[in-house]
Amino acid sequence: PFRSRCRNCTIIVVLLAIPMPYIVPALFRFRSFPLDPVVGNVEEVGDEILTERITGKKALVVGGTRGIGRGIALQLAKYGADVSVVGRNAQGGSAVVQSMQYIESESQLENQKQFEDDVKSGKRKRKHHSYAFDLSTVKGCQAFAKRLEVLGESFDYLVMTLGIWPDWENPNTADGLNKVFAIDNLARFILIQKLRKLLKPGARVMSVLASTMKTGYIDESVIKDVVTGKINEFGFGNMPELMLTAATVGDVMLEQAGKRFPEVRFIGTHPGLVATELLDNTFPKWVTKPAMTLLLFLGVLNTESACGRIHATILSSENVEKRQTTYFNFLLDGRKTINLAYDDDFGKWLWQTLEEMMIQYS
Repeated sequence: PFRSRCRNCTIIVVLLAIPMPYIVPALFRFRSFPLDPVVGNVEEVGDEILTERITGKKALVVGGTRGIGRGIALQLAKYGADVSVVGRNAQGGSAVVQSMQYIESESQLENQKQFEDDVKSGKRKRKHHSYAFDLSTVKGCQAFAKRLEVLGESFDYLVMTLGIWPDWENPNTADGLNKVFAIDNLARFILIQKLRKLLKPGARVMSVLASTMKTGYIDESVIKDVVTGKINEFGFGNMPELMLTAATVGDVMLEQAGKRFPEVRFIGTHPGLVATELLDNTFPKWVTKPAMTLLLFLGVLNTESACGRIHATILSSENVEKRQTTYFNFLLDGRKTINLAYDDDFGKWLWQTLEEMMIQYS
């Protein structure tokens, strides 16, 4: 009987897996905002075209030491970009740099040791760099921007993937702000402001968060209360207020940035469901690990690598030139985003509020 039950369960899982690659995209499209006919959909292209587009570009991936950011950094390096990553952990950053240098050279070199020997001997020059900074605080963001300025860095691509799910044990940063808002929103705002002068003409800024998705309704007054700290205690019951605020503020901020900095193109994306370790701060690992393994098998989750390639394709596409700010999902659809993003009065309020917070915590 036990073997029979196991066999039946296996059959059920396999049968579920067959339609999932079709069901998941259909559900995402159903829950998305309308297509943007001006922007259009990004065309899938081969490695040769991606290499032609990306080779020689200088990219900074903020949050590039793990998860989605790591996937994007590795893919940009694969297609020829000089990539810098920043995260909180120096060891993690070094590991990503090592992986980028290896993935870039694996077709020419037999193994990673040979690559490292060539670097030490001076036969090859390192193209990739890592930085370790705590970007959960205003001062941390400012210190990182200052460091890049002192080094004389400049970039064609700025990709921001830094983010966090609610941390119930330690919910606030050293500034006293909720971590989700501080990292998902305020940090990205500060980096746009402070790194703008390091961006080359025609640069592209990508923010990976929740663009294009109808994640749920939240009243404008609630968003203002979360941003200003009037609502500052969160649990499972009101977690949607926090997450919906972060998603909405992210797109409002991008739309305003596009109006203020016309020499730069801004891009918001929804990465879909990706297997990363970010959920471990919110849910027990004994829940997340088996769940992700099953969802990967069913085709519901993307890998970091697949997600990275999708974002490299969007970032280097011609579609992003169609508007100052464009929005895409992981299916490469160019879409509209939440209506509040196009409300100029709310956008101006948000921009001014974030500027005041930046000054307050400097």
